[in-house]
Amino acid sequence: MPRPQWGVLRRLVAGSVLLVYASYWFVLEPPQAHAFYVLAPIALVFAAFWWSFVDSPRSRRVAGGVLALNVCFHAGLAWAQAPELSLYKNRAPVAAAVRLKQPEMFAHRRGFAIDGGPSALDRSERPYDAHRDIEVVRSSYRAGPAHSLHWTITVRNRSRIVAFRDLLYITTYVDGRNQVVDERHERLKDIFEPGASRTIDLNDGFADQPFANARLQIVAAEALVPAPAPPY
Repeated sequence: MPRPQWGVLRRLVAGSVLLVYASYWFVLEPPQAHAFYVLAPIALVFAAFWWSFVDSPRSRRVAGGVLALNVCFHAGLAWAQAPELSLYKNRAPVAAAVRLKQPEMFAHRRGFAIDGGPSALDRSERPYDAHRDIEVVRSSYRAGPAHSLHWTITVRNRSRIVAFRDLLYITTYVDGRNQVVDERHERLKDIFEPGASRTIDLNDGFADQPFANARLQIVAAEALVPAPAPPY
């Protein structure tokens, strides 16, 4: 059956991808999330078009089951987060930054934003060195199902005058000759106030190659102004 709209839809999808790709050349920060806003309506139209090829009572039951699972997942997530009364995992620094009008307690604004502030904390007022101040007290790893890699680490902020967020860690996997076979990096999306110590469980994906040993190190972090302790 001929579908005259197919050509238009195909050009629309291709043009949208090209538009988003071209826009990446005009920003200074990773804009992946912004692409969702542009492509979501088009993705819905595209999915609806292709659904017409597989639509059947059985397909509808499968789709209904998948949607029900998603609803259950988000309901469970909402239930688990309800006691926190906030979408933020650590709300105190955000509230303090807003209340005291000190954005550097939470993050640094982009330099090209309206009234954009400094991109990093001033070292002259608060000397810091993330590599020295952030200590990995303990780290251990274990292999899970399907060669998955699970780390348990204890991290401490040794600084007394600077908080840190978005700790960049590198995991290095070596063979029996101490040759690197794989290396990965990710960030700990949390804020460590001065003196704070925290034990964290990490999922480092799957082992693509066999290895004999592994190590984890913190190599960078964003320095922040410490937030005052919340009143009790």
